[in-house]
Amino acid sequence: MVGGIAALAIGGAAIALVYGVQSGNVKAGIGADETITKSEKRDKQGNITETTTTTTFQDAKTLWDWLSLLGVPFSLAILGYVLQQLQQARAEQQAKAEKEIANQRVKVEKEIAESNQREEALQNYLDRLSELLIDKNVIAVAPKLQHL
Repeated sequence: MVGGIAALAIGGAAIALVYGVQSGNVKAGIGADETITKSEKRDKQGNITETTTTTTFQDAKTLWDWLSLLGVPFSLAILGYVLQQLQQARAEQQAKAEKEIANQRVKVEKEIAESNQREEALQNYLDRLSELLIDKNVIAVAPKLQHL
């Protein structure tokens, strides 16, 4: 996009310069104009009493005029491009940070699940042990088994 605008600006400047050189006056540029205006004053009978001719000259646009005309849009295009690149980099950085946070969250959840499994296995072991000791009266039976 920026390259196209730059090419357009350079092409326009080259055309203005070539046109100015061909006219014999590098300062001539493009778009010189002359406007002639005639006005007439009439009396009450409708007869022309006075005729006025006014000539207005418009200087040609020089290379510097065209460059100043194209400077603002060209600067805005470059600024827009730079801001877009900055926004894209910021979005990529944010996506990377969010992915890292999600990976950390998955890791923590996995550790919690493993801890819960270990705790549940320990609780099952203790429940079975207490069942054997209390319900089956293994403590009372153990000394009798040792004497045999």
